[in-house]
Amino acid sequence: MAGFLKHLNECPRSAAGRAKQAEIERLARIAAEEYRTTALAAIGHKVGDTIYFVHEIIVKPEYEQRGSRQVRMRYEPVKRFVGKTDKIERIDWLGQGVFLNYYIRTPLTTYGSYAEAEAAAKKIQAEWDEHVHQSEMCR
Repeated sequence: MAGFLKHLNECPRSAAGRAKQAEIERLARIAAEEYRTTALAAIGHKVGDTIYFVHEIIVKPEYEQRGSRQVRMRYEPVKRFVGKTDKIERIDWLGQGVFLNYYIRTPLTTYGSYAEAEAAAKKIQAEWDEHVHQSEMCR
């Protein structure tokens, strides 16, 4: 009898259990909304701004589709980094993060001019190529 009474107090399908779960979900929604509003406020950009950033392009991924399976073709993906400029037309909360123009995920390192973004892209590309070369030497 004592075990049954304990189960009644802790059962998630009881009225008290459903109320407790509803309260937990309500607090989680409030916390998620607060996180969303602080993340949107902390962007530092607004609609209409022109931003300069480094865009990463995966030329060849690690895995490729072969029939019905994924086959690992290389140890690291082949990447290319380019400087890019874009005008912010939209700031959205999509899923778990803030996106600019639907495809630029923040936090984002922005630069003062296109030339600075290009120089940073060349530096990042050189660092990536060095990393790939070093990894190949270790294997």
